[in-house]
Amino acid sequence: MDQVKKVLKYGALFSFFGFFLYVMFNPVQVRYAVFDWYRRNNFEPTQEIQVITDRIQLTEAGESLFYATQPQLITASVFSDFCPSAEESNVLGCYNRDLTYILDVSEQSLERVEDVTAVHELLHAVWARLDTEGKEELADRLTTVFEQTNDERLIELIQSYRASDTGEDPLYIANELHSILGTEVSELNPELEEHYAQFLNDRQAVVDLFNSYNGEFERRESRIEELQSNMEQLRTDIDEGNATIDELNRQNEDLVARINNLRAAGKVQESNALVPQQNALVARIRLEVNNVNELIAEFNKSVEENNNLAIELNQLVESLDSRAQQ
Repeated sequence: MDQVKKVLKYGALFSFFGFFLYVMFNPVQVRYAVFDWYRRNNFEPTQEIQVITDRIQLTEAGESLFYATQPQLITASVFSDFCPSAEESNVLGCYNRDLTYILDVSEQSLERVEDVTAVHELLHAVWARLDTEGKEELADRLTTVFEQTNDERLIELIQSYRASDTGEDPLYIANELHSILGTEVSELNPELEEHYAQFLNDRQAVVDLFNSYNGEFERRESRIEELQSNMEQLRTDIDEGNATIDELNRQNEDLVARINNLRAAGKVQESNALVPQQNALVARIRLEVNNVNELIAEFNKSVEENNNLAIELNQLVESLDSRAQQ
């Protein structure tokens, strides 16, 4: 019996020692495990947050972590109070002091931006809970994927993050890549897909949500570029048409002068012989004038469409700019 007690005593001692070693070597994970359990069990999502959660299709672990960060939708008027930022690009959300804040977007066509932002910030929470070795391993894989991209939008986006990098965190860009690639890039390597699958049941669905709202910008931007290229060509065609009309008018004036001079000299028959040529010239002038007028009408129509699209695009941008709404 004493031997049994001794075994139990030492077993408990070794268990405690093992737990002590785990806590000592994994302080971040242990702190967050307790912290997340408490926060998750003291959070009740609003109806809006619940809708977002349903749409982004989180795993059990993903949903538990998302709710542990107690996500809130924040109106633009007070957004900067929760998400202060020196970034030049629009800030749509933030993971600040272990809490998630998402900009409440009123523009219906951009509603899905809230979903993508929620996952983006969730992935920041995931990153915060990784140990240094895990972050560095992921950073290598993320950087490799980014260096292989030819997506100009993505390259410009990361450049904007680099511009705001204070240098305090050597893995700052990797942290952002972790959230951006996970929500905006369709094809990733198997190791990254496996990592994200711990938190997202359908990562591609999130990318589709991103493409859905981002497409509202890209379609307008693409059409504006098309219109501006077309207007440039129309300007050239109108200028060339007007130059042709000027030349034809000069030729017509010369011909009319010849006809009048012939008639003044009593050479009626010769002057009459030039009348059909002059009539044809007048007819061609009228045709060229009509063509130029049609080009001008098309140009004006393109200008109107371009201006309307520019207004729409500006409104979309402003709807995502909390600073413009304060």
